[in-house]
Amino acid sequence: MEEEISWAKLVEHEPKLKDLYEEARSIKPEPGEVYCANFTWYSPEGRNMKKRMMKLVGIMRSGGPGILRTSEAYDLAYKKIYNALPACRGCGCLDL
Repeated sequence: MEEEISWAKLVEHEPKLKDLYEEARSIKPEPGEVYCANFTWYSPEGRNMKKRMMKLVGIMRSGGPGILRTSEAYDLAYKKIYNALPACRGCGCLDL
């Protein structure tokens, strides 16, 4: 029987995922400050949280429990952490 994938299970197997989630939640742009969640998530000049997450979960992870190396685990962690980032504000992403 396959182990059910949940955020709690992922964090149980890889506590650094929770650290990344808490980092995303801790970002608080100042009032009026331009902020781009996509820059924070993707950019090598930003925090590049996606690249850091990929080392912890998904098919790019090396070793560890099998549950962490699945695309389902990657999708769940991606949504959980990315959605914890503040919304884009004044960066132009939403204007496209």
